[in-house]
Amino acid sequence: MKIEKIIDEKIESNKSKDWRRSHLGGSGIGEECLRKIWYNFRWFTEPKFIGRILRLFRRGEKEEFVFVDDLRSIGVEVSTGPEEGAQWSFKLLGGHFAGSIDGAARGLPGEDFNGEWALLEFKTHNEKSFNDLLKKGLKASKPIHFDQIQIYGHALGLPKALYLAVCKNDDRLFSEVVEIDDGLGEHLVKKAEYIINAKSPPPKISKSAAFFSCKWCSHYETCHFDGKPEMNCRTCEFSKPIGVDSETDSDRNEGGVWFCEKTGKGLTVDEQREGCGHYSAIL
Repeated sequence: MKIEKIIDEKIESNKSKDWRRSHLGGSGIGEECLRKIWYNFRWFTEPKFIGRILRLFRRGEKEEFVFVDDLRSIGVEVSTGPEEGAQWSFKLLGGHFAGSIDGAARGLPGEDFNGEWALLEFKTHNEKSFNDLLKKGLKASKPIHFDQIQIYGHALGLPKALYLAVCKNDDRLFSEVVEIDDGLGEHLVKKAEYIINAKSPPPKISKSAAFFSCKWCSHYETCHFDGKPEMNCRTCEFSKPIGVDSETDSDRNEGGVWFCEKTGKGLTVDEQREGCGHYSAIL
């Protein structure tokens, strides 16, 4: 067996089983398909990624450290987390909606930032995606990334952001200053609230299984055909998120509170993942 195949198989076997994120993430709220966001939040389908794709994800994560080093090399102050005196994350809607940013920077060159803290968002792109970004700009080319920045900036009270991207083919860099629109931020919070409170699947982006975006979606079989959801509390008709309109405990690390109407008990994240004998799938 070739070395590359052995490596990919090892990565696939080691992938985290905790793909079921405890909260609705800010990084995906800009998705156009409401049903896809709801399926993600409700843990309907385990994503299936081959080793090569998992390595691509890993490369994107490692690139963040390169961006930080490059910014610091030109005299920019960069904070990436609590170990550096700041927690650049947010929790809204009772902890059911949350996210963490790549970092924040102060002392970025130019007049756009005026020495104030600005949100940092780092991304990697293949050549085709990068060229489209150069041609159209962030909002038109990558609306999901744009909305991700908007909700992060709105939630954290940061008025501006720096989007920094690299082309993986030839190491070209792209940067764009993004103004945070609190009106759009509020709209995205309302969108998240709708998704969290929805008891049944929202409308899909297209009724056609041949629709381009649908063919690449992890939920394709479940949404358009007879695929069954993963068995867990969030795909069960008896469970529901509660406390969406409550204040969030900043120390809570398990997302928002879930409740089982069949047993009359609250559910921990581990219990949600496990499910029980009362399971009845939401269809």
